[in-house]
Amino acid sequence: MDKRKRNVQVKFYMSEDELEKLDAKVKKSGQANRGAYLRKAALENEVVNIDMSGIQKLTQEINAIGTNINQIAHQCNIERSVPSYQVENIREYMEKIWRLLRYTLSSLQSAKRSTT
Repeated sequence: MDKRKRNVQVKFYMSEDELEKLDAKVKKSGQANRGAYLRKAALENEVVNIDMSGIQKLTQEINAIGTNINQIAHQCNIERSVPSYQVENIREYMEKIWRLLRYTLSSLQSAKRSTT
């Protein structure tokens, strides 16, 4: 009977592409083999789940601004003027984006701090 220090085998499947990427990381890391690399990665690292809803909301706001700007450009081409309410709409959209961006960055920094 083998007197292994590590006597529990963990097995999982990978695609050929994933295996190539893993082997490249193993080689780059200087670890002796895949097992050593995977053990180190699994035991010394944490998986961080980040709420991406803020970034999704930010994307929606940016799309809305793009639509608004296109409407203004179209109207400018027709009338050769820009109504002040449309400029104010753009300012409001930009303020929403900055608030969302600050909130999202703050959340990401908090998540990073909680894992270190």
